[in-house]
Amino acid sequence: MSEQNSLYSDEGSDDNELSSGDEWLENYNAEVDHGSPDNTPVVSDEEANDEDDAAPENAELVWRETYEELDIDPFIQITGPSHNLNPNASELEYFKLFFDDNMLEKIVSQTNQYAAQNGPDPLWSDTTRDEISAFIDLCIVNSFIVKAETEVPQVARTKKRYRQLDFRINLSTQLIGNFARLRTPAPPMRPRATHAHLKLGRKRSTCKLCTKTGEKKRKTTQMGCEKCDKHLCSAECHNTFHVNIGIGVVTEE
Repeated sequence: MSEQNSLYSDEGSDDNELSSGDEWLENYNAEVDHGSPDNTPVVSDEEANDEDDAAPENAELVWRETYEELDIDPFIQITGPSHNLNPNASELEYFKLFFDDNMLEKIVSQTNQYAAQNGPDPLWSDTTRDEISAFIDLCIVNSFIVKAETEVPQVARTKKRYRQLDFRINLSTQLIGNFARLRTPAPPMRPRATHAHLKLGRKRSTCKLCTKTGEKKRKTTQMGCEKCDKHLCSAECHNTFHVNIGIGVVTEE
């Protein structure tokens, strides 16, 4: 009979022995939380803080079977592609943008650490970066095979010969998403509050002043006053037009 079960037997025992057994059971219950499914030992906040303070900064991370919520700060930096690869770069060079040496080394170290913490396996040997790279490539090949065999029209073969290169290009395009096309830089802003003589952002049209005076110097023009929304072919027509409407001679800033 085990020690704990013997506490509930009164054969050959007196009240003092039972009392000491009850005291032991109370101490045991105080140390173990029976309300949790994994019987996790109860640790006070002060003890937890002391353990955190005592842990070194470079303490090794430990894999756990329980999930914990992570508080990740929002990403506030500028998003988009950030690389110096030329358009003729190889698929491997683009692959290394996502899985660089540091990323692969991290995967290797955590894989080996997880295996070591989950008990010795006589058939297991530490993995390497080359093996992890081959495993990731194998996952891509398997995805290509599954895609090629599917009968769903939306994802079935779109060419007579759907090569693995086509699949990898499509996969990379989906990973890049909307960042595949660089944004076109906006043209420099010009002050709209002034009656400046500048190039209007629309189709050519006849000069407003020349049309009225009959001295058509140009058939059409793209120049004019953006604020007045009038085509004016030259600086002379521009100034004359504004004098006629009571604004005075206007010079471009």
